[in-house]
Amino acid sequence: LSTIIGKNSKIEGNLKISGGIRIDGEISGSVFTDSFLTLSKNGFIEADVKAKECVISGKIKGNVIVDQTLEIGETGRIDGSIKAGKLIINSGAGFNGNCIMSNGNMDDVEKTEN
Repeated sequence: LSTIIGKNSKIEGNLKISGGIRIDGEISGSVFTDSFLTLSKNGFIEADVKAKECVISGKIKGNVIVDQTLEIGETGRIDGSIKAGKLIINSGAGFNGNCIMSNGNMDDVEKTEN
């Protein structure tokens, strides 16, 4: 974990993080990490997200691309399209959008879209 966005923080813009990130606050723009992203139940992202792995307990309005595993926890919600190697949706979670699954290789996803 290299970055924490605190509960009362609001960020507008594009974030590019090297290492893991935990978001307890709000972000609008875009979020990219070459590692994992954890969105707490109080966290809110209005942006496109790209990460290696994600655990979502808060809310995302935007598209999510995850190279490996995306888990939407029981308090999590995603309104937007998902591209992921693996998808775990826990009971109580919300998802409204399209989903493309890949065997962990996002290059396969790009080929099927073209």
